[in-house]
Amino acid sequence: MAQSTSPESKEADQGKKEGLLDRLKGWFEGLQQKWPPLAHLMRAVERYQDRKADFFAAGVTYYSVLSLFPVIMVGFAILGQVLIQNPELLEHIKERITSMAQGGLAKQLNQLIDSAIASRTTVGTVGLALGLWSGLGWMAALRESLTQLWQQDPDSEANWFKTKFSDLLAMASFGLALVVVFGLITLSKSSWLVKALVKVGLGDWSGGQGFLTIVSTVLATIAAWLLFTFVIARLPRKSVALADASQAGLLGAILFQIFLELAWLLLKGVTNGPAGKTFGPILGLMVFFFFTVRIVLFATAWAATEQGAEARSAQLDAAAKARVGAATGWLTGALGIADEDEGKSDEEPEGSAGQRAAQPPQKAAKNEA
Repeated sequence: MAQSTSPESKEADQGKKEGLLDRLKGWFEGLQQKWPPLAHLMRAVERYQDRKADFFAAGVTYYSVLSLFPVIMVGFAILGQVLIQNPELLEHIKERITSMAQGGLAKQLNQLIDSAIASRTTVGTVGLALGLWSGLGWMAALRESLTQLWQQDPDSEANWFKTKFSDLLAMASFGLALVVVFGLITLSKSSWLVKALVKVGLGDWSGGQGFLTIVSTVLATIAAWLLFTFVIARLPRKSVALADASQAGLLGAILFQIFLELAWLLLKGVTNGPAGKTFGPILGLMVFFFFTVRIVLFATAWAATEQGAEARSAQLDAAAKARVGAATGWLTGALGIADEDEGKSDEEPEGSAGQRAAQPPQKAAKNEA
């Protein structure tokens, strides 16, 4: 026979549950006070969720995939220019295609190569134009997501042209940073480490391979650290101090290295099945871009919720505005730019009033002369 539960017992059970939740909440809050990194982590997670970082990560991923097609077009144009300058290489490629493909297919592929070479200039020009357009869209989406996580106020003086020009400069600086970072990554993967071990007499060392792996991983992490720090500090609409982004940049670099080690498992899961075999490469790129952007945005949330980071960012922004104002004033004075309507305004500088006060004596002196 089923036992009925009275309202009093239900209220008692509810009170026990609420009491348990309150105790757990109090224990967790006390743990955060004892261990500041845990409190920092919770602030970063809250900022990440409140600013809808996953939504921005999806937008940046879309522009990342969209930008690949102009890059491929430019790559084909460059390849066509290289082949037209090397007839022997072009003939060798056609011979390999003829030997590997069958009859009609080989002829079609060779004709496709010839048409691609003939239209290399058009393809390259269109690719550059589309790449500039999609690249600016990608940079705008990334900068907006970083700005939201820093909770920066929009610039009321910005217009469309100023914003696009700022995005263009940011994209150029990001490209230079990528060159430096990829240089370090290439250095970590090159054979100079092996040659260095051989030169110091450790070529036959049993632990040499493990040592090389550690060194290359450290160099790659340093490269990622530099890139993440640059993105977090310099790509928001209002730059922040590099010191506030360095710790978050290191966190992002470590998470990115862990993600790279696990990426092949994700890609393997994505590319399984009929759809994965057909769209595997593009799906893999989307997964890679999405998780990479999420790491960047979480690292930014970590930097933005560090104690005192917002106050230092405000001071840096005020100092930057002061420098811009001083530079504008210097340029105005150097070019001799004056306001023609200055004399018509109700509020005039004291210097102008002093000059007018000094004019009557000068005129009187001229009349006496």
